[in-house]
Amino acid sequence: MNPLLIKITRPFSEQYTLDIHSDLMAVDARMDSHTQIRWDFNVIKVEENFVEVRLILLDQVLLKANNPLIKEIARLTNTFSRMYNELHLILDHKGNILEVINMSSILAKWNQTKMELSKIAEGTPEIKDIIILNDSIFLNKENLKGYIQRSEFFMLYFNSIFGNKLPYDNANTIMPNFLNTANLNWQRKIIAADIRKNIAAIELKTTPFFTPKDFNERAYSQFKNKMDISKIIPSLKETGNYTIDIDNGKVIEAVLKREEVAHKDMLYTKLEYNFVSDSGLKIADKNNVEKTAMAIA
Repeated sequence: MNPLLIKITRPFSEQYTLDIHSDLMAVDARMDSHTQIRWDFNVIKVEENFVEVRLILLDQVLLKANNPLIKEIARLTNTFSRMYNELHLILDHKGNILEVINMSSILAKWNQTKMELSKIAEGTPEIKDIIILNDSIFLNKENLKGYIQRSEFFMLYFNSIFGNKLPYDNANTIMPNFLNTANLNWQRKIIAADIRKNIAAIELKTTPFFTPKDFNERAYSQFKNKMDISKIIPSLKETGNYTIDIDNGKVIEAVLKREEVAHKDMLYTKLEYNFVSDSGLKIADKNNVEKTAMAIA
């Protein structure tokens, strides 16, 4: 198969739904949740060196939570998501953010939110810490671009697939472990498993390089008083399956799974992201109707 280069090639509009299923065990605390997010993604202009897009956050809701802490985190997340509910961006063809066009609007929303939080922050160190942390993001344009870049939509949509010739094999991908406690060097492999009628099935696999002794101390030292981290042999992996219209660069659907198991009963995280376009949902509904009709016949 000849190398395949996937890019956004022309303007389009699409709405996406993301379901995030998360199962985290941190020694004596388990957090199991299901979150759903919806966006409207509008590709406005496509040029040789850049793509202009607008991303609107339509909804973000916590559908399931087994722990009150998850609900508190979700409440804070929703408070801060209003700063990012409308993004007007310039991207390169790999999906990297080159410019945040509506930066002034985002900063205005943050200043308003900061004033509201400051009124209730007196005597609440946690809120003061949140204000300080977010100030460090919003007062630096590069920090803000990086924060948006790491958000769920961009992590899922582009994910090293766009702008790189496939098959793609990169042994120097730096990203944190899935418990988000230490950076690792990963090898990411991406192949075009099948192409039919301009629809490509893409497979992704990412595995880390590490020595347990060094990694365990960096990643799990906060748990050393509750478990013997010297005996841990962690297992980490990421797998993904994408369906992409290569004629225009529209992701139809994607499933990304991440798993880190340090101890099968005491310390692990399992994440599953199901990302689907409204077009993909319509195709699935049509196929289900056709299967039902054939079964009845």
